[in-house]
Order: sequence, then C-alpha cells, then structure tokens
Amino acid sequence: MAPLASSNQHVQLLRRLVGRRSARSDAGVFVVEGPVLVAEAIRSAHRIRAVYADVAVSADIESLGRDVAAMLDATGVLVCTVSAGVLGRVLSTVSPQPWCAIVESPLVDASEVIAAPGPVVACVGISDPGNLGTVVRSAEAMGAAGVLVTAGSVDPLAPKVVRASAGSVLRVPLGEVTAPDLLELAHASGRSLVGLSGASGDDLWSSDLGDRTILCVGNEAAGLPAGLELDGLIAVAMVGEVESLNAAVATSIVLAELARRRRTSPTH
Repeated sequence: MAPLASSNQHVQLLRRLVGRRSARSDAGVFVVEGPVLVAEAIRSAHRIRAVYADVAVSADIESLGRDVAAMLDATGVLVCTVSAGVLGRVLSTVSPQPWCAIVESPLVDASEVIAAPGPVVACVGISDPGNLGTVVRSAEAMGAAGVLVTAGSVDPLAPKVVRASAGSVLRVPLGEVTAPDLLELAHASGRSLVGLSGASGDDLWSSDLGDRTILCVGNEAAGLPAGLELDGLIAVAMVGEVESLNAAVATSIVLAELARRRRTSPTH
C-alpha cells in the first residue's frame, strides 16, 4: 500500500485527535508521539488502535525494539506508513517524530483512584500541560495512588501532557472528576482534602500529613477555588526571596516527603 498522504482520512483523523479534546473524548482514545512512548504503549496493557510511521522508518520496524516489533506482528496492529514530512505537520512536537500511535484511553473511574492505597493528587484547575504531566510523572515516581483532574483543568490526555509525563499516563491510575464528586468521594472514603498553598497553611515538614490525604493543587494563577471545602492547607516552607514555587514542583516535594515518611515508618 502506498504511503498515506496528508489528505488521507486516517491522517485527518490523527490530526483531529492531536488537536481536539472533544475528538479524543468522543472516540475514547489519545495519541502518543515518538518511538519511546509508542514502544511503551505497545508494551502496556492498553489497546493500540493503530501505529503510524514515517516512510523513512517504516521498513525498519525493529527500530522500536525487537520485543515491540514482535508484539506488533503477533497482535496484528495496523501499521500505517505515512508520506515523508506528513507526521511532522500533523503532530504537535517542535522536532518531528517518525512514530506515533492511537491508544485507547487509560482513564479510570475516580472511585478506583480513591480506593487505591497511598496519597491521591487532585488537580483542580491546572491549566499548563507541562505541569499536569509532571504531576502525573511525580505521582508514579513517589508511589501515589493516582491523579484526579477536575473540570476546568487541561485535558489529561493532551499530547503535551502525555509527553511531559514521560509515559506515566499509561501506568498511573488517572481519572476525571467534578469538584462536588471529589468532596463526596473524599468523605465516603475517609480521606482528607488538603489544599496545597503557596502562602499560608501548616508547614509540610512538621505536619501530620499521611497517605489518606487527597492533595488538592489549584490553578497556577488563581490557586484553589474559594468554594472548595478543604479539611486543611499545607505549605512548603521556603528560604531566601523566592515568592512561590511552580505548582508541579511544589506537588513533587510534598509527594517526596510522603514517600520518605512511608519508608521510615516502623509500620511500613
């Protein structure tokens, strides 16, 4: 079959999935870009709908790794060869990627995230995809139960979020939730809702924060919404003249401290 041109219906679908949250949501899929993330998606338990390869690399499918090439061959996943330069125009990366894949959405029900052991991060209005992706990556690295994203936040499966997560969106329990449902789930599960504050709140280092916490992280500019009923606020004490920390950095610090407490706890 001849390489697909930019006008091909499959390429047009790929373009819509990359560019539109509604298209991803309606189809229940998202796009991973680059050979590393494509290989990670194929190795994961998530179903791959299709793989797209630039004509220059499609003949060398083992460039994804011998095990991945064998999986593709065994499962019969459609590999579409695309004309030179097309993926570079369709995908959202600055440096054109020779591989991408359409993957079924990994999002789970919010109750599954709440029920899992460990702290939960609730992103309440985070708008920067790099921040959200970093939060998901840190959640995996620090052993959190998962990440919840409320309405008004950036799409957790947007291409920039996926890249910033370095593939963690494929492995970390990740769900969407409304603010009222978040409150209801927290109360029903006996978890506490603690807001991450840049200016006030209990000092993280002397707090009794534990693994039953849902750490609420607000919008980068506006912070947490005033109507969110929190059980408390936590702050990362700083020195020097730094006014505030990036939302993802502050969240990562809190998750690292909770992981340290688990490792040093006599009951761990």
